Amino acid sequence: QRYELRDAGGTDERYVLSFCDYPKTISAGAVARQRQVGEVMSRPTAALLCRAIECRFEPEFQAVISEFPGEASLREVLQERQALNLEEVEAFLRLLAEASEAAARGGWPKLTFEASHLYVDQRLGLPRIPVPDMPAFDAVGAELPDFDPMQTMQFNAADLRQNADPIPK
Repeated sequence: QRYELRDAGGTDERYVLSFCDYPKTISAGAVARQRQVGEVMSRPTAALLCRAIECRFEPEFQAVISEFPGEASLREVLQERQALNLEEVEAFLRLLAEASEAAARGGWPKLTFEASHLYVDQRLGLPRIPVPDMPAFDAVGAELPDFDPMQTMQFNAADLRQNADPIPK
C-alpha cells in the first residue's frame, strides 16, 4: 500500500509511505537482508532514483518513507499528449538505462518500468523512478531469476550505453 504524505511543518515537501504487513512473520535473515537493501536505497547512485528517507523492517511488517517522485506519471503525460517526440524517447531510454544499471549494481530490488510507475519531473522534463517495493525474501518466488520467461525480448541495460544510436536504421 502506498500513501502520499505532506510535511506538517508548513513546507510543500511531499513524501511516499509504502507499507506492507505480512500474513505470517518472516525470518530474521530476511529482515536483515531488507535492512541492508534499505540502507542501499537511502543512497541512490543515480539522480533519477528516488531516495529512501526512513525504513523500518520488522518480522511482521515493513514501512518505507521515500522521496515523492512527481506529480504526473509517464502514463498520465502520454494520455494528455498522446506521444513523446523522438528526442524525448531517446533521452528517457538512455536515462532509464543508466538508472537501471546503477540500481542493479547497487543491489536494489527489481524496478518497475511500466508507464504508470514512472514519473516525470515537470520542471526538468526528466523521468523519476520511485523506490520499489521491498521483497519479503522469505516468500516463494522472492528470488527472481535473472531473466523473465514471460518477456519477449531480453537485453542488458549496459548495452544501451555502448551504442550511440539505440534505434537501428
